[in-house]
Amino acid sequence: MILQILSKMNLNESLMLNNKKFDNINLLNEKDFFLVLKELKITYENYWKKINQVNTSIKLPLTISLESSQYDKIKMLEDTLDKLDLVNSFEIIKFDNKKIYIKIIYNGSPNKFINQMKFSNILVNTEKQIWEIR
Repeated sequence: MILQILSKMNLNESLMLNNKKFDNINLLNEKDFFLVLKELKITYENYWKKINQVNTSIKLPLTISLESSQYDKIKMLEDTLDKLDLVNSFEIIKFDNKKIYIKIIYNGSPNKFINQMKFSNILVNTEKQIWEIR
């Protein structure tokens, strides 16, 4: 029996299609069944790895500002930056009674950074050269 499987995957907002064909497969045979599962698992993992591949040679410098009076947001941002794997470093570069400016070296794309911040409930306004935390 020939088994043909079309997989439709949506990973990181990227739609991917994969068509796999298996010859001489009997899904009632446990060995064949697990062979198909293993092959599909490897395929899905390879797609996931390709999308989430990190190029650590890319160093994206970001400058973010927050209002100085928003202590909870400052602490939340610092804690989030400490936990993110792709944050190479961050430091306060300037502060006054109105704003605090933080320089971040990020080893990924701007969209990935914004998505990670959004996932941590931190909204980033990117309309200006210096991004702002809302």
